[in-house]
Amino acid sequence: VIARSTGTFSAFSYGLYLYYNQGDLKIEQNTVHTVGRYAMYCYGGNFSNFGKGSISNNMFGANFLSTSGTAYGMYLYNCKDIDFFHNSVDMGGTSARTVYVAGSSSDSLRFVNNIFSAGGTYPGQGGHAFYTAFANGIQQMDHNMYYSNGAQLIYWNGPSYTDLAAFQTGVPGFNANSIEDAPGFISQTNLHLVCSPADDLGAPVGVMVDRDDQSRSATTPDIGADEFTGISVTTSLGPDVSTCDLYKLYGDTIGFESFVWNGSSTGDFMNIT
Repeated sequence: VIARSTGTFSAFSYGLYLYYNQGDLKIEQNTVHTVGRYAMYCYGGNFSNFGKGSISNNMFGANFLSTSGTAYGMYLYNCKDIDFFHNSVDMGGTSARTVYVAGSSSDSLRFVNNIFSAGGTYPGQGGHAFYTAFANGIQQMDHNMYYSNGAQLIYWNGPSYTDLAAFQTGVPGFNANSIEDAPGFISQTNLHLVCSPADDLGAPVGVMVDRDDQSRSATTPDIGADEFTGISVTTSLGPDVSTCDLYKLYGDTIGFESFVWNGSSTGDFMNIT
């Protein structure tokens, strides 16, 4: 776990700094949060193509300390032949770039089963979940989860897409099985999942354990760095005329229908969908 807890810090500080790492690059099962501006900075990663690289099962959290400039979850410049599998990256409330791919020599980058969240506490906050002006270097993107509370979700070679559906229409062949939803992290610095639509929506890619060395499903792994068991609730609060007290309900946006909630027998009703 890499994190700053006390003392002074540089606004440009890095959690992981990688520079021209060549041959069989492996960055796996790391946790980074509470840094200045970059959770992971990778310049020329696997640049000489001496074996396929792997950046997998990492949790790059938020709580960035820099108050100026752009913050990055994964900054990737001129990286080559790398599998980005089962990472969870969250930018919290910062207006930033969760994943940034740059450099005209970028090549053969594969993004599968990742959670890329630009977060944002209030509507209008949150940066891009994915940003690249060099999309030719990206070979594969699928079975990912994207989220931003900001105005834009993905920047791709010029156009900026407000949501995943617009991206899928504008860039066919990428993210066909990806979803857009809030990931359900425990906190900005703890990217484990409790109740999340990421459950069972990944694709088998040969990564058989998660960030905590827990076994992954061989057929329907979870998206992100954390393999977890989702909570399935099938219950009824009674007919519409009933009054229910002391219920606390949690639900994600997949498979969730609606209910009508009222705090008393005389107050106004609230439709929740």
